[in-house]
Amino acid sequence: MKPGQGCFYLGAYRAFVSVKDAFLLVHSVSGCSWGALALRQMGRQDDVRQAGTMVHEREIVFGGEGKLREALEILKARRPKRVFVLNGCPTDMIRDDIEGVIRQAACPFPVHWFNTAGYRGSMREGYIAAMCRLVPLLEDGGKRDPRAVNLVGISADDYRGETDLAAIRKMLEPETRLNAALPMLTEEGIRRWGEAGLNIVFRGFEAVGEALKQRFGTAYITVDYPYGAEGSAVFLRAVDEALGADHGETIRRGTEAAADLAEKVVHPLRLLYQAEAAVAGDHMRASAMRRFLQEELGLRIAAYRDDLDPHEDGERWLEAVRDSGAVLVFGSAFERQLEDELPLRLIRFAYPVMDAVALGYQPYAGFDGLAYLLSDILNGVLAYPYRRRGQFEP
Repeated sequence: MKPGQGCFYLGAYRAFVSVKDAFLLVHSVSGCSWGALALRQMGRQDDVRQAGTMVHEREIVFGGEGKLREALEILKARRPKRVFVLNGCPTDMIRDDIEGVIRQAACPFPVHWFNTAGYRGSMREGYIAAMCRLVPLLEDGGKRDPRAVNLVGISADDYRGETDLAAIRKMLEPETRLNAALPMLTEEGIRRWGEAGLNIVFRGFEAVGEALKQRFGTAYITVDYPYGAEGSAVFLRAVDEALGADHGETIRRGTEAAADLAEKVVHPLRLLYQAEAAVAGDHMRASAMRRFLQEELGLRIAAYRDDLDPHEDGERWLEAVRDSGAVLVFGSAFERQLEDELPLRLIRFAYPVMDAVALGYQPYAGFDGLAYLLSDILNGVLAYPYRRRGQFEP
């Protein structure tokens, strides 16, 4: 069996590392610290905010609390804005009193601990649980702004996550103000979270929306990730219905721009129609990408996998792709093996991506993202190996 996703610790890491300027202290063996860092830092060498206590055999036998105490003393000299302490399976199994060590350290900055032992569940479960753990840290912010919204679901290590957030912000404003995002929090966002009149929750994160509603009483709507022109229009209409806003002009301009794009590449788009594709990724992105490919581009989805089922065997999805006539695979760097085995092209859109970069403003989300997403899809198809006799054979 090949797991379809990582462990609870890795999901929690993704949430906590998204809090800007926060420092992560991983109390575990080197593999836990290095593994999560490697998946993130290949695309963000400018944002290293992590250290590990480097637990070894001695600590597994005699306890690792001393190393955690030493690490916190070192951090006192550095004075980070806040620290999240994460633990792995080994330090949970030996029952280190992490909370007690943190309390005794009396650090002059907030230190938050959450049990992130990998065997507690799947990566998705860890991600959602850690986001819910962040909710009590958020503040009311004072006066409520009925035009302001918060966004729930995009993390800092999502491929194109920051630029997707910028594209969504641009699409919402000026009719609606994007107040803050979870887990991509700034210190200012933590202080003013409660100012928003609505939380926009991406599908799959309803549990976080409920936690926020219980804390602040703020209503929330569940939306799909805005891929494509129609996906972006549906996203904005949902916001308009909830807030009484009017993004009609934004939708009109975005739809016209999408039509202009289609006219420029009408021939390759016709070649693409009814071609087979496969999709794998987190539920938020994978389900929205499947809809976009089927409904806006007319592709057939031969194999689909998301992270809703923590026990799903990724090998079964790989076999389904191999048995199909897929021309394109939409997934992460972990699906690269298919591109090595078969004459198809991989479009990277889901976490983790360690073998590609997208510098500058190159979103996939929103009306602005359509040009970049469509370009990458068509370039993948046009690079597909044709037979010498000139026939297109998936």
